[in-house]
Order: sequence, then structure tokens, then C-alpha cells
Amino acid sequence: MEYKYVKFEIFIPAEYVETLRNKVNDAGACRLGKYDNCISFSLVEG
Repeated sequence: MEYKYVKFEIFIPAEYVETLRNKVNDAGACRLGKYDNCISFSLVEG
């Protein structure tokens, strides 16, 4: 199957969010049109 867009959801410690965002963006996965670093996150407890 070919996908044009996908969403992935992961749970990681907060201190790794910036590193993960940078690595995923470097791979081209956080780009949408003319925008890069397209990411959203929220804190989860429990």
C-alpha cells in the first residue's frame, strides 16, 4: 500500500522530545508543504 500522509503517536520521556523532533525533521518526516518541524505534543501522566 502507498500512503501519502501518516500520523504516528508515541510515548517518550519529555527530555527526549526535542531530540526526536530534530531527528524526525532531519529525515524529512516533519515537513508539510513549505513548512518544516510540523509537530504537536502534549504531556501525559500515568
